[in-house]
Amino acid sequence: EELEVERAVVQNELRWKGETGVAGQILNWLQTAAFPEGHKYAHPSTVGSIAGLTIADAQQFVATHYRPENITLVFIGNLDEKQIDGMIATLPAELVEGPAPETTHFTGRVKVGAGIAIHSPKGGLDRRKSAAIEDPQLTVAWTLPSPWTEGEAGQELLPELIDFALGSKPLGDADFVSASAGIVPAAEASLLLLTVQLR
Repeated sequence: EELEVERAVVQNELRWKGETGVAGQILNWLQTAAFPEGHKYAHPSTVGSIAGLTIADAQQFVATHYRPENITLVFIGNLDEKQIDGMIATLPAELVEGPAPETTHFTGRVKVGAGIAIHSPKGGLDRRKSAAIEDPQLTVAWTLPSPWTEGEAGQELLPELIDFALGSKPLGDADFVSASAGIVPAAEASLLLLTVQLR
């Protein structure tokens, strides 16, 4: 019964984001186009995919990911090591005892290509989509490594730099109203988005 309640909650959230929310629709289309077939981000969650999940699926996910070596503990305040050790000692042993953590948690990085990643599992790219927006827009997406992998810190500055560059000179096309950049970070890869509002 609890699974069915939670399933309904998640399905309603997906409907709200992907069916009534234009941003969710666009992100789903971009993910499918930008990530290669077989990559888990190429297949956004849908109401239908959530309907097929079972209790066994949930239990397997928990057993795989909710493990001591995946836990991050954050202590904030004027604390010394002895105080921190004392707080950790009060936690259940099964929570903090496990195999030694790996040096990095994230795997399966997407290779960054020059230019736009255009891909569709159906063998072509449908470049036009209909959505409930007042004016047409053009959105381009590039795949990037996860911002949480080594050497990728500061990736969140990219949209600001792009916005600054776009704002410092005219777009040079009468059909362009404005342009803005954004980033959608995730554990294994990110999407860098450039959205142009058109007349």
